[in-house]
Amino acid sequence: MATSATARSRDLDITPALAAVRTYSRAVKIACDELHDDPFNAGARAALLKLIVDDSSEADAALTRALAENGAGIVGD
Repeated sequence: MATSATARSRDLDITPALAAVRTYSRAVKIACDELHDDPFNAGARAALLKLIVDDSSEADAALTRALAENGAGIVGD
């Protein structure tokens, strides 16, 4: 029997690093959805660009920490 995503997520410890990654990915999804809805929306474009340029390195570092904290290792290991 397959384990549902909800059941798997209950087994994870939601560390601050994982919370930061989830927050960032949610913000990117929202920004992409807004830009998809209106491709000429300058505000949506600016929000997505800010996330990618200004916030992605912090999110990448948080992902590395989250993987290490949960024993998943680091991508490329």
